[in-house]
Amino acid sequence: MSGPAGVDRTVRLDGPLRLERGGAIDPCVIGLRRVGSADAPAVLVLGGISATRRVISVPGETTAGWWEPVVRASRLLSGGTVQLIGADYLAGEGVSSAPAAGQTVTTGDQADAIAAACAAIGIGRIALVIGASYGGMVALALAERRPDSVGRVIAISAADRSHPMASAGRWIQREIIRLGEAAGRPQAGVALARALAMTSYRTAGEFRARFGAGDSGARSVTAWLEQRGAAFAARWTPARCRQLSESLDLHSVDPSRIATPVTLVAVPSDTLVPLWQLQLLRERLGGSEPLHLLESAYGHDAFLKEPAAVARLLDRSLPSLEAH
Repeated sequence: MSGPAGVDRTVRLDGPLRLERGGAIDPCVIGLRRVGSADAPAVLVLGGISATRRVISVPGETTAGWWEPVVRASRLLSGGTVQLIGADYLAGEGVSSAPAAGQTVTTGDQADAIAAACAAIGIGRIALVIGASYGGMVALALAERRPDSVGRVIAISAADRSHPMASAGRWIQREIIRLGEAAGRPQAGVALARALAMTSYRTAGEFRARFGAGDSGARSVTAWLEQRGAAFAARWTPARCRQLSESLDLHSVDPSRIATPVTLVAVPSDTLVPLWQLQLLRERLGGSEPLHLLESAYGHDAFLKEPAAVARLLDRSLPSLEAH
C-alpha cells in the first residue's frame, strides 16, 4: 500500500520529561509522523494503547496504517486540506521513550510529551485532536493541560476516568502477566492477558454471529484468541503492558477545567466505556457539547471496525477547520 508523502521524526525534547507520579525520562524522545502540508491545520490522531504514529501509510510501506480505512473514507481527513499527525506513546510501540522499571506514566504525561514534540517541529497549535480509547483519554488530558494549544477535541469511547469494571479486568490481566513471569513464561502471560482483553473489546452478539455456538464455536473463538494473543506478545514486553495498563487505570481529568470544545462519541454496546459515563461527562463539560451515538455490534472496537460510520460522523461534525 502506498499513501501520501509523509515524514517520520524522532523528536528529542529539550529537557527531561518530569513525570506526574514522580521521576523523569531523560532524555525523552517521541516518534511522530507528519502527513500533509506543514501550512495546513494540524489534526492529531491518537488510538488505543497499541496504536502508533502510523495512522496512515506512506510510500514504501506495504501495510496500511492503523486508521487508514477511516482516513480514506473521510472527506475532511483525506481531502488534502489538513496535515495528519500521529504519535508513538511513551512505553508503547514505536520509537518513543519507555519509562524506567517502576515508573508510572499517566495520560497527562503522554499529553505533555506529545504537545512538546509537536511544538519542537513547529506545530504550536493543534487544530483538532481525534482520540479513541486510550487516545481519547490523552486528548482530554491535552485539552485540560494545554488549552491554548488545542482548538477542538473529538473523544471516541473515552471518558474523564476509567470505569471500575474496566480497571478490574485490567488488574486480572496484569496478574496473569505476573504469573507468567513467575513461571518463566513471560510472553505466554502477555498473550493470555491480551486474549482476555479482546473479550472486553468486543460484544457477545458479535462473537455469536462470528463464531457460532457449541463445540465448533468454542474451537473457532479459541483459535482466534490464541492468534490475537500471540501476535500481541510478539511485539510487547510485560513491562510495557503493565505500564500502559496502569496508565489507563490512573487516568483522571477534571472536566470543569476543560474550556476547549469537546465532541463525545459513545458506542452503546461498549462495556469498557458505557454510554452513561459519557452522558455524565457531557454534563460535567457544561451540557452544551455534542454527544453522538455510534451503533455497532463491535463494542469498544467500533472505532476500528466501523470505518465508514466513523468517517461519516467526523465529516458531519467538522465541516471545516480553521488554519492555525
